[in-house]
Amino acid sequence: MVGTTRSRRSSKKERLRTRGRRPKRAITSRGAPLSVHSRPSGREQARFSSRSIEPSIHNPFARPTVLIGREAEVATARGQLLRSDVRLLTFTGAPGIGKTRLALEVALEIVGEFPDGAFFVDLAPIAAPTLVVAAIARTLRVREAGNVPLLGLVKQAIGDRRLLLILDNFEQVMAAAPQVSDLLTACPRAKIIVTSRAALHLSWEHEFPVPPLRLPDLTHLPPADALSSYPAVALFLERAWAVVPEFTLTRENARSVAEICSRLDGLPLSINLAAARIKMLPPEAILERLQRRLDLLTGGGRDVPPRQQTLREAIDWSYELLDPPEQQLFSRLSVFAGGCTLEAANAVCAPGGELQIDMLEGLGALVDKSLLQPVASGHSEPRYRILDTLREYGLERLATAGTIEQIQERHAAFFVALAERAEGGLATPEQAIWLERLERDHDNLRTVLSWAAERGDTERSLRLAAALTRFWLMRGYFREAREWLEAALSGDGAASGLARAKALRGAAHLLWVQGDYEGAIACADESLTLAKGSGDTYGVAFSLGTLGLLAYFKGDLEQAVALLNESLRLARDLSKTWLIALVLNNLARATIRQGQAEQALVLLEESLHLAQGLGDGWLISLVRTSLGVAALHLADGAQAAIHLKESLVLARHLRDQWGLAWNLEGLAAVAGATGHPERAARLLGAAEMLRSTMKTPLTPFEREDLQHTRDVVRTGLGEQPFEAAWAFGMAMAPEQAVEYALAVGASLLPTSEHTLDSSSVRTSVPLTHRQREVAALIAWGRTNREIATALVITERTAATHVQHILNKLGFSSRAQIAVWAVEHGLYGSPVAPE
Repeated sequence: MVGTTRSRRSSKKERLRTRGRRPKRAITSRGAPLSVHSRPSGREQARFSSRSIEPSIHNPFARPTVLIGREAEVATARGQLLRSDVRLLTFTGAPGIGKTRLALEVALEIVGEFPDGAFFVDLAPIAAPTLVVAAIARTLRVREAGNVPLLGLVKQAIGDRRLLLILDNFEQVMAAAPQVSDLLTACPRAKIIVTSRAALHLSWEHEFPVPPLRLPDLTHLPPADALSSYPAVALFLERAWAVVPEFTLTRENARSVAEICSRLDGLPLSINLAAARIKMLPPEAILERLQRRLDLLTGGGRDVPPRQQTLREAIDWSYELLDPPEQQLFSRLSVFAGGCTLEAANAVCAPGGELQIDMLEGLGALVDKSLLQPVASGHSEPRYRILDTLREYGLERLATAGTIEQIQERHAAFFVALAERAEGGLATPEQAIWLERLERDHDNLRTVLSWAAERGDTERSLRLAAALTRFWLMRGYFREAREWLEAALSGDGAASGLARAKALRGAAHLLWVQGDYEGAIACADESLTLAKGSGDTYGVAFSLGTLGLLAYFKGDLEQAVALLNESLRLARDLSKTWLIALVLNNLARATIRQGQAEQALVLLEESLHLAQGLGDGWLISLVRTSLGVAALHLADGAQAAIHLKESLVLARHLRDQWGLAWNLEGLAAVAGATGHPERAARLLGAAEMLRSTMKTPLTPFEREDLQHTRDVVRTGLGEQPFEAAWAFGMAMAPEQAVEYALAVGASLLPTSEHTLDSSSVRTSVPLTHRQREVAALIAWGRTNREIATALVITERTAATHVQHILNKLGFSSRAQIAVWAVEHGLYGSPVAPE
């Protein structure tokens, strides 16, 4: 392998010597993506210091390709963005001209100037301007919070932090431009890069028109060995070498290559498409085809920009090179927003094999011809995506063929069925898998919801929105979910009572999450009426359970118990295990409030048994939290710690922010009740930090419990130590807060292996610098293998360091090390394993 690589490199060097130098790479790591997980070093991204925004780069494309011929543009744009008076720089230009790639390169150049990070927001899958703020919030990990406007939450999260936002593909959401202005006004140290086909026309805006790549003068064509100095030709050669390493620029084909680039107006996407065909056609044949198409296009509509004509023709030419079944497949794939799986492509594009093409081979052919991109999803199931510009072209072809309605109908049917299948899967051991599947196809699901609303297909809108409610709740899409449900419920098309009742139940849950108890009760009442009228006993049981939960939240325990008991009776009659387990949990919480914690334990033990039989991690986590609360009321700190710790592990796995906050608060209560007030205060601060990112209102009982814990801990510590410990917890990153809570929970267990007494820790024995690094990584929950990868040492060496730490500190478990590391200030950003 080494010999082959060297031989290939030597071959390339020889070609360069005989035909001219290839362009110098603008970046040395072959397009490494932006990173905000470490301090800046060269072009590395700065670690984001905010506690309300978690570092994240949302980049739906593969790693950026090598940037060729843009040195002057990068330098100019960089200079502009570093000026204090430039807050908004908009890269404008035709589709395929390279706006996104240039924006990313400029961001890499200046990222060190933004200590709070750079965040890439892809707006291509978004059709509605109202979703732009939601996309920004999702990238910044800003959680929705009750009735607080999402734009306000984003403003609060950014505040005076010095960060860079890259808003990509803004042209289809231009009505959202005023919100960009609002962000800049409210966040004085933030800067924004926008890529768009048109300017935003804001007072903040500095427009940066992106020019085509520089072309050779065909009337005075330089020698072949000098042609590669022109960026357009250099890009063609780079792409051609990628598919045919043996391709050589010669005196015979040099003019054809130069003319291809010139006819394509120096547009990178068009050049890429043309060069990718070099393995099928020589340059002369490519030029012949391209020449004929472009001449024909010249006589087209005058209201279409010339560059758009050229790009459209390049795509059309690429399309014409496909076999008829491949053409149909490409057009039909364009119905997908944000990509699709092999299963989805089969179901929507070729059910029953109607295209007479093997789907996997067909997809592979489109990938090979640069019309489709494989998406690295980290899952065994392959996923594919058509670039936005190509997708628009495919939809036009689909409309021209007269089959767009049929394919959109199939697309809708597939994703409604997927959502309803996923709804059942969310109550199984495959819960996490289904959550991720719905997350990846969220744009497709949104597309179907919009399509159904436009067609007045109220039944399908209600079915899909209802099926997605649990996913939306678990992943925190509260505001968006409420809008979709309200839109579906306000539809005037024909719909069954069953579909409407189910959507109303979902709306009720979303409303109470946002603190609107009266609205939730109204939805649950209407759902109950419809369920009774339709003879839907399950719907009746569910609606009664919802009303019982709402009565509990409002403090009417007698009514809550009555409604929950009736719901439980019906659920048992129907043998609906999931609903039985859920209602048992809620009934137990009401029973605890009535002072009957022992009776509640009986209910919760049955609920846990049923949930474990189902394998529903979210429900198991919920019940274990309730068991922890019951144990606290019975003054059994050890049992409380066991249940809350187990619940916390599940909540972390499912990315359940509510569950994390509940269990941090529960473990704080245990720590406070068992003589560890300082740790309790830290956990309370960490929980407050999590809740500040969600901003969902506490229920009355939650507020009461939290205040009681605070009072106990404050009394045990004193005011100033309490505030200091609280601030310490608030300063921890969410991931470390969870690790610290798990370690504290382990230390509260009544076993010699986990017990940790701070007064007995031999803090006078110093750890070496390397040992402190290892201890910090343990506090972040890293395994020995991950520690070894992060510190570039062997796994055996990592294990040795861990053992030395245990010996020096007199500990017997990693949990003790984790607590010690946090309590001794080792809570900075971890070294992430590759």
